[in-house]
Amino acid sequence: MKSIFSAACIGMIALANAEVWQNFVELAQSYNKHRTQCNAATNLPDGIQDRKKDMTTELPYKTILLKECNERDDPAQKLKCIEGNVWLKTGRVNYVNYVGTRRQSNTCNKLKGIDGCEVMCREFFQFWREPTEEVCGRVEEEWYNECQLRVQLIAEKAASQWDAADITQGKLDNLFPDLEPVWAPISVRPAKVFNPWLAAQTTVDIGEAELQRLREAFAAQESAVNKCSLLEGWHDRKKELLEEGFKRQHQLVEVKNWHDNEAAKLSEFHIDRKSAIENAKIFYDQSETEVQKAYASAAENARAALADNQSEYALFLSQNERKLVSLRELASAKCRLGSGVCYEPEANCNLLL
Repeated sequence: MKSIFSAACIGMIALANAEVWQNFVELAQSYNKHRTQCNAATNLPDGIQDRKKDMTTELPYKTILLKECNERDDPAQKLKCIEGNVWLKTGRVNYVNYVGTRRQSNTCNKLKGIDGCEVMCREFFQFWREPTEEVCGRVEEEWYNECQLRVQLIAEKAASQWDAADITQGKLDNLFPDLEPVWAPISVRPAKVFNPWLAAQTTVDIGEAELQRLREAFAAQESAVNKCSLLEGWHDRKKELLEEGFKRQHQLVEVKNWHDNEAAKLSEFHIDRKSAIENAKIFYDQSETEVQKAYASAAENARAALADNQSEYALFLSQNERKLVSLRELASAKCRLGSGVCYEPEANCNLLL
């Protein structure tokens, strides 16, 4: 009975291993296909062959990669596929070390949006996947410590132990002080800056409904003293509200200066982005078309940001103009309602408008 159970267990393990193997065969086929597609779509390097010193591949898996290459009908594609895999250094486990993972991730970030490249990158990191305790026991001796730290970092992040993860990440980074930072694409959109001189949004209009409520409250007061107290109180509160954020002429000059400075900064930003894009062409071998496209995008975004600032300035002036009108309407309303009650009759209240 015991031997039957053992045989069944061995059979189940063999079946599971066969399924894993078949999955890797299919993954290898898909990876080679998308790598070919990616390399045909761009002049940018896929970076994988530059990882020679940073990775190992188990011999059976290297074999299935090369076998898939040999099954291609096109001789040129077959040769290129073989050249792309024959250099793979064999080892006891599929593993890309910390340096190789960072560099390949950076390369993959530069390939985003290019036909076939994103899928190729995803499959690369499935074939040479993140380490586990078992994997660390089979890596090259010089990679053991970093592998253990990576496994620890993965566990800490999974458990949301962010303080501990920061410490572990620091230990990893200290092992490789000269390692290139995580790559980020060139930013071509300047951040919108809040104009400190722009008046806060306030209610600046005096509507007919508000005036009607005031007239009704005014009429309801029994004495002239109460009527005039109500009118003065409403007038003072409304005037304070209208003048809140209202800028005098010298402050309007500061508003204009702020926008002029923003325009100058945007111009500098535009020049900086042009320089950065030209450097991208040099360092990342981007095609002239790609560089021009990025440059045009930077120019358009700089213009859009400047237009945003100009619109903001126009809004500011518009709000201030509305406040001036409302202040005149306020004086006229006070004049009309209080005339003959709170002070001598005034026939020319409308002249205040």
